Amino acid sequence: MFLFDKKKYLDIIRIIFNFGENMPNCHHLFYKFLIFFLVICAERSYADTINYDSRIAINPNGNRVCVWQSYDTISNLSRIEAAYSVNGTTWSAAQPISQTNLICDNEKLDIDDQGNVVVAWLASDPITGVSEIYAAMYNALSSSWSVYEFIGTSGAVFNLKTNGNGAVILSFEALESGSYVVKVTRATCGTTGWAAPITVSP
Repeated sequence: MFLFDKKKYLDIIRIIFNFGENMPNCHHLFYKFLIFFLVICAERSYADTINYDSRIAINPNGNRVCVWQSYDTISNLSRIEAAYSVNGTTWSAAQPISQTNLICDNEKLDIDDQGNVVVAWLASDPITGVSEIYAAMYNALSSSWSVYEFIGTSGAVFNLKTNGNGAVILSFEALESGSYVVKVTRATCGTTGWAAPITVSP
């Protein structure tokens, strides 16, 4: 998906404006009109925040959850947000569940029969490029999200699954000694605390 960088767009407008200041009167008016048009397009067509790439899950009892990426066009950073519904009629307020100072994407989620939710995502540092997996839990009894937890440094590919009883498994690729290995970890849906990852590939 193409993501609009509003700050750079407005910087370009300023450059065009400064250039137009030195033009003859007829051209000067044209540039003024062009600047006005570009500013209107920027303000009306693009917000500072773009919400996209939604993922959903539902259990047999009708509990459901929706998560998505919230991209900041000024900072070029993204976070994961979530909303929860007991029956699909009313939804909780959107809530950030990830870091807000990194590029968080590739979110995955699942829900158990009790309505507990597990969400995992990839958090990348825009400076170093290092990607790490984090996860957060939603507890249906307390109707609250946990603080996110570190899972492991990843090669960007991971999978997540829970069963009806809340047993969670997460697998991911990790770079060790110059080659990728596959690791798995486990948790209980809705409860914080992940087991130490175990390498399962040769």
